Amino acid sequence: MAFPTISAQQELQTKKILEDLQLKKKLLLSNNSNNSMPQYNPQVAGTGNQVQEVVNNSSPARTALQQAQAVSFELRMARLKLRKLEEYLQGLDDFETPKIQLEQYATPAHIASHMLYTIEANYQDIEGKLVADLGSGCGMLSVGAFLLGAGHVMGFEIDGDAIEIFKTNVDEMEIENIDVVQCDVVNQLETVYSDLKFDTVILNPPFGTKNNAGMDMKFLQSAISLTNGTIYSLHKTSTREYIKKRAQDWNLKSNVIAELKYDLPSSYKFHKKQSVDIEVDFWRFEVAK
Repeated sequence: MAFPTISAQQELQTKKILEDLQLKKKLLLSNNSNNSMPQYNPQVAGTGNQVQEVVNNSSPARTALQQAQAVSFELRMARLKLRKLEEYLQGLDDFETPKIQLEQYATPAHIASHMLYTIEANYQDIEGKLVADLGSGCGMLSVGAFLLGAGHVMGFEIDGDAIEIFKTNVDEMEIENIDVVQCDVVNQLETVYSDLKFDTVILNPPFGTKNNAGMDMKFLQSAISLTNGTIYSLHKTSTREYIKKRAQDWNLKSNVIAELKYDLPSSYKFHKKQSVDIEVDFWRFEVAK
């Protein structure tokens, strides 16, 4: 399979973006250390736009602090309701001519919004964080992470056409803290970008059908090289036991945090049905420290 080549000028642009990103990461770390507070661990209830409080009753002072944090958290999440997040994402431009060799399918706004809202509401892994989006496509997950308060988002995408749509989406929303670089996620990240560590890595990888067998696991391996924190990824439910085993082999803590029906629309000529529902697991991986 022939992949797009990356010019010397694009490499220089990428280097500049990554240098700026390193500086922004230092600033984020500085801000986080100055504003550190005990963690509050909410759980998403219902559709994701209601937050259920969890309080540790170890002491009255600690309980009061956690209750105050709970109120603060709920106010933050109230700024952008789940349905409003989905509405914003539905307005983004999508692939004009998806490429079968790259197994390009857009992440539906409904799934993207629920994924991102769950990540922030349950685990607080987006707001103020340095977030990577692998195989970022037209920017659905990247823009969604920004809307939920990410400190900075970096998209990694091999397809130049998708990157142009990504940039158009970002420009139309007048977003400043999102960048995208053109690179081969499978073959470049581990060697070229391994020194750059993100707090959170999000990906909706190719599921590994057609000519891309095992591609989702290669994406996951690349994600591991980019973080000492957490990874969120979609994989076909039929591969669950295999992924559990590989996660153990790679020293990852793993659990399925949601089971989804992925509505795969008819995007290519060989598709005979309007759409197909695929059972998909939404995984959370923690890199062992």
